[in-house]
Amino acid sequence: MRLLLILSGIIVFLPQLTAQQLGDTALRTVSLQEVCIYDGADSSNIAFNFYQSGKLAGTEELLSRMSGVSLIRRGAFGMEPVLRNYSGGQINTTIDGMKIYGACTDRMDPVSIYIEPVNLHSIQAGHGVGAGSMGSTIGGQINFQIQEPDTSCHNKVSGNLSQSFATNNSAIQSAGWLQASGRKISARLAGAYRKAGNYHAAENVEIPWSGYEKANVSTVVLAQLSSSHRLRFDVIYDIGKNIGFPALPMDVGRASALIGSISHHYVNDKSKLQSINSRLYGNHIKHAMDDTHRDSVAMHMDMPGWSTTWGYYSEMKFSKGFQIRIDGHRVTTLADMTMYPKNAPIMYVQTLPENRIFNTGISGSKEIRLARRQIIRLSTRVDYYRIHAVQGPGVAQWEVFGQDITTKRQNVLKNLGVSWEKRFSGAWFSRVSAGYGERIPTAAELFGYYLFNRQDQSDYIGNYQLKPESSWQLEWLGRKDWQKGLMQLNLFAHHVQHLIYATKVVNAGPATPGALGLKSYSNIPFAWNIGFEFTGKYHLTPFADYLGTVKYLFTKANNGEPLPLVAPLKLQQAVVVRFSGFFVQAEHDFAASQNRVNVDYGDRRTAAFNLFNIRLAKNFSIQKTILQLSVACENIMDLGYREHLDIGAIPRPGRNFSFNLSYRF
Repeated sequence: MRLLLILSGIIVFLPQLTAQQLGDTALRTVSLQEVCIYDGADSSNIAFNFYQSGKLAGTEELLSRMSGVSLIRRGAFGMEPVLRNYSGGQINTTIDGMKIYGACTDRMDPVSIYIEPVNLHSIQAGHGVGAGSMGSTIGGQINFQIQEPDTSCHNKVSGNLSQSFATNNSAIQSAGWLQASGRKISARLAGAYRKAGNYHAAENVEIPWSGYEKANVSTVVLAQLSSSHRLRFDVIYDIGKNIGFPALPMDVGRASALIGSISHHYVNDKSKLQSINSRLYGNHIKHAMDDTHRDSVAMHMDMPGWSTTWGYYSEMKFSKGFQIRIDGHRVTTLADMTMYPKNAPIMYVQTLPENRIFNTGISGSKEIRLARRQIIRLSTRVDYYRIHAVQGPGVAQWEVFGQDITTKRQNVLKNLGVSWEKRFSGAWFSRVSAGYGERIPTAAELFGYYLFNRQDQSDYIGNYQLKPESSWQLEWLGRKDWQKGLMQLNLFAHHVQHLIYATKVVNAGPATPGALGLKSYSNIPFAWNIGFEFTGKYHLTPFADYLGTVKYLFTKANNGEPLPLVAPLKLQQAVVVRFSGFFVQAEHDFAASQNRVNVDYGDRRTAAFNLFNIRLAKNFSIQKTILQLSVACENIMDLGYREHLDIGAIPRPGRNFSFNLSYRF
């Protein structure tokens, strides 16, 4: 706690130490990559079309097109975001800065599934320890920003309705929003419904247990109390059922999430304290895995999980580029399994014993503007964590291994970052950044009890003695802007220490029938993550634009082996053509083969592939409303392929035609 107080003092007095630095109003950069998704965005903008990639593209598809982002796929739904090979507890994933913990021990319920594009304003993705303002991290953070209602009063009532159909899996997707704007009160209601059957891979091969059904509704209410103060109320309810995961031995019978918050925003540009954004929030997640729809099940099992989180944060922005955030949260998670063997008594076990995590943290950042269009940015964060299990059946299970998981575990985590950036003549921009960060082990890594991993066919148990992971990081970004486009290259090298890694347990066997062995987590000395990301935009003609991204990652553990699930070199590019109210977008995705695999984890080599899609849309203006018709053909060549992060080597969908009709008023 002494370190927490010292760094808090540094943050408080930092503005006074740097107040005399020279400013340069001509220099502006964005520390987080942000992609705007909301319906009010300019649909003729090339970046909007590239990321949106279809009127009703899911949140996961939007993520997959962002620089440095990949997805672990276990089914057609519920794909897990990865930032440069960092996933799970190595990254922060939040909704409007709110902490949310999944309830599934198999990671079927990432935070991204509780958001739909219809209620989304933007996705903010930041890489590395420099993006740790919302929580200590080594991999970065993804924040989903919810769309607020318009308060301009230009349109008192407005809305949008969309309906689409996809041929490959007979999917129907409906979405819409309705907004009422007033001088004092504004409100926005949004909803989406998706239902899909089993999808088909190339040559019409059906992938069983790949269908799903899901509904999402959200509302945001703004109350403008005065020119400086406003209140905001948010509620999101998400429910899914019969969600198939063909790469796993079980599906999801039912899952739900209730997320709510109340926030207060103060703004005064004329004072030293320019704004305060404070929020109280809570969320409850239920997730129930079952295998009732599977054939050839040796023993029926039910595996429900629960997660409840309460939290707060307050973000303060001062003049002269100084920001501070104070936050805290408390979460309780529990998962269990009930087994129904034939001709034998019912058996019960807690796969994740009931446990509690308490966290409080403080972060600060300072922007120091120098002469000659230079900026130095300093950032720091300190977190205090207290973790322990609650007395019950799960605690008794761990006594077999001689571990008392009720002992309160306490950790203080540190994040530090510094960057120097300069804008040169000729629209060249360069930034060098360095940092150090730490992250706490997850509840599954600490308490998990015989959790089956389909990828390596092994049972996993936690380790309550794990050390936090830490990482030293160095990055360089170069960017060139000109009238017809831009180029941006980002190089990075991360040295991860005390990496949490699963190794085989000697003289112990698995509990799951058919499992190949038992593994437990331990800290290995170190690992390297090295790679690059490139983005390019070019204005080809007055009617055509090009945008492309390339990403590559190389990893190596201390024993020389690659880390598990490392995506190969990947290129994603698109050309957008506009004429006579038509929009045509041609897309090409290329992934190189991946032959550097972690055999111990069950990695399999992946072949290279080229994927082609095309999309066509036409807007019709009817008085003050807009009607849009769109059609798309994905995987035009009906290619049989899979991506390297697809668990279980399940093939991706074959050729698919989708049709969409949307109406905005």
